[in-house]
Amino acid sequence: KLAEVCTPHETRPFIPRDWADELRRTPEVRGAVPAEKARVITSLRMRTTPKAGYEPNFKIFCGGTCYKSSDMIPKVEYKNDPLIVLDIPECPVVDEVLVVFYTKGALGKKKKMLSFWFHTSFVGEDGVIVVDKKDMDKAVKDKKHKKYDKDFKIEVHLKDVPEEEEDGWKDPRLSRHDKM
Repeated sequence: KLAEVCTPHETRPFIPRDWADELRRTPEVRGAVPAEKARVITSLRMRTTPKAGYEPNFKIFCGGTCYKSSDMIPKVEYKNDPLIVLDIPECPVVDEVLVVFYTKGALGKKKKMLSFWFHTSFVGEDGVIVVDKKDMDKAVKDKKHKKYDKDFKIEVHLKDVPEEEEDGWKDPRLSRHDKM
């Protein structure tokens, strides 16, 4: 038996990566990892601005591919905006995706501000993943809300890869070079 049947309140057993691949092929097993789903990121939206202001600087990692904000969007300084919409050119992703936001540190050096992971197979029908402050690495440590409002969150907006494009679609996990 590859996986135990668990109620929603129980902890699921750790499943090694090669077992997860086997589970993808057997959808009748409860707790199975869903099939890969190719998606395209269309925008990132910050609900409330970090308290020190923010000039968008981020990277999106998918497999061996790294998409840089400096190649996708113009530099603009945001201060006290209730919503920051970062429309980006279509950014293809599949499986596990890491999004890392940076800020300027001392002497203008880039410093990691926050990061989060998501999996494209778990995107809902609306194509939006909402990541709350409590689910972001580094931002979760701001318990007294000195850097971020208590309601700070980031929305990742995605769309499916159109079926007619899937044959010519290049899997970002196969590339080992920066894109754009």
